[in-house]
Amino acid sequence: MILKSKRLSFRHMAKSDFPALRTLGGNPEVMRYITGKAETEEATRNSLAKSIKFNQEHPDMGYFICHTLEDKRFVASVCLRFLDNTPEYELGYRIHPDFWRQGFGTEIAHRILRHAFETLKLEKVAAITEEANIGSARIMEKCGMRFEKTVRYYGAAEDLLYYVVRRRDFSK
Repeated sequence: MILKSKRLSFRHMAKSDFPALRTLGGNPEVMRYITGKAETEEATRNSLAKSIKFNQEHPDMGYFICHTLEDKRFVASVCLRFLDNTPEYELGYRIHPDFWRQGFGTEIAHRILRHAFETLKLEKVAAITEEANIGSARIMEKCGMRFEKTVRYYGAAEDLLYYVVRRRDFSK
């Protein structure tokens, strides 16, 4: 599956994406609010394998790689998946630091939400973040997501902020 936005192309992850994903998973700043530390190469490989399997089982959703349209530079990984063993849909993203604070996060999240609502006809998409991750919360808010409650998912030791946007409230 390939999606496009103003500056980006999105495609499902492949085994050949391991080096790009290592630039995210192996970076402690990227992982600061996800796991609290850089992940091992083995963890990145396992995560990629699970992502590819999920994509095969759910071809309209899944885990995507984002590149710039202009020069094909790797920008981010993004997912539309089920939220931690629930039937809810979750938006998640990891953006390469070279692309922080340039509007790419908002563009990525908005494009995936547009796909979720226009193509998949989902009624609601959630996203979670640590309270300290102000940048991620701003991306969610710019895409029309609103804080709804605090939650604990994925074995988090602390409460996470749960944001949600409904199809009827999403603006293209």
